[in-house]
Amino acid sequence: MGYPVTVFEAQPLLGGMLRVGIPEYRLPGNILDAQINYIEGMGVDFKTNARFGKDLTLGGLKKKEYQAVLFAIGAQQSRRIEIDGAQLPDVLWGLDFLREVKLKGKVRIKDRVVVIGGGNVAIDAALTALRLGAKDVRIVCLECREEMPAHEEAIKTAIDEGVDISVSWGPRRVVGDRKSVKEIELVRCLSVFDKTGKFKPSFEERTTRSMETDMVIFAIGENTDLSILPREIKTDNNHILADPVTLGDRSSRGFRRRSCRVGPGSVVEAIASGKKAAVSIDRYLRGKDLRSGEMPE
Repeated sequence: MGYPVTVFEAQPLLGGMLRVGIPEYRLPGNILDAQINYIEGMGVDFKTNARFGKDLTLGGLKKKEYQAVLFAIGAQQSRRIEIDGAQLPDVLWGLDFLREVKLKGKVRIKDRVVVIGGGNVAIDAALTALRLGAKDVRIVCLECREEMPAHEEAIKTAIDEGVDISVSWGPRRVVGDRKSVKEIELVRCLSVFDKTGKFKPSFEERTTRSMETDMVIFAIGENTDLSILPREIKTDNNHILADPVTLGDRSSRGFRRRSCRVGPGSVVEAIASGKKAAVSIDRYLRGKDLRSGEMPE
């Protein structure tokens, strides 16, 4: 559309979740590099190691005469749960684990690994552990096989590569000492959602089992780091409150990407929401009605 655009990236590498959250075997770095180089060739200015709230502020950007700001920070925090043993050494968190692998190239992995979670991040963590040299990798999830949120193709790939999947089990506690993890205790999950469809797992507390393991990776979901946002931006339940059609917020004249507003989704959905926000920004800068003729939700 002809506007000068600057992208501020908190990480030392460009690409966001595509760079640090998706393993190399699923998205080769050279393909991502080619796309970023194409965008940079169009005139977009990229600045890395620039974290909002630390290196940047909304007021500072306004003083530099930026006329619109798009928050495209995604959901890059690992969701955590409070259970006994979660603070033991060799208890890791899905996105943190994948990010460390991408930024450092390789991380220390032990022989036996249990991954908790049934989504795509759990599958990625399990297959990444295998590729780093783990000899025995197991996935444990609350959902039954039909309810697992991971893509079917990804699940089949994990099984074909030797990952064992135990469905309808939830973590009760991690057992170990200050030096190592010994095992993880599990409890039978009867259902994941209540009658209204809300996430509310139900357990059969008397039905338990233990798995011996040297390492546990929790991959149970992602959150957005809302702590970096300006105070005037309203949030609720870990989501940014914004117009569902325009992705705009009248109070701060800012725009937010879908993953900040509704939670993690696919790469295609993220790119589509970015285009939607760009249309709104263009209309805003031209003084047009943001909702008129806007792309549907």
